Amino acid sequence: MASATDRPQLWSEPALEQLRALQTQSPAVVDEIIELFRADSTRLVGDLRAAMKADDAEAVSRLGHELLGASGTVGAEGMASRAQALKDAFKAGDTARAEALLGELEQVMAQTHQQFSEALRGPG
Repeated sequence: MASATDRPQLWSEPALEQLRALQTQSPAVVDEIIELFRADSTRLVGDLRAAMKADDAEAVSRLGHELLGASGTVGAEGMASRAQALKDAFKAGDTARAEALLGELEQVMAQTHQQFSEALRGPG
């Protein structure tokens, strides 16, 4: 089994340190941030998939922007960079690349959720 140091770093270390500092003062707030990020990012990625299937460029742009903002707020740089790349590819009409990026985004999201929780709550 891979250790936390073997896995790619998917978030901004300064943002994670800010959350750790907040956790010492308000653990319930950090738990709420984690849960809101999980729920929002999961919803947004699902909505992105539906918008891409419907070929709705406006929705893809809006949802990608929302995901970029949510990811940036908690320092989830891996998700933010893929959301931006997906928006750019879809806008350029490169639907094959956008689909591939969506698959990557879904994988990175799962990894980010797990690592984010472990980093702030500990394994389990």
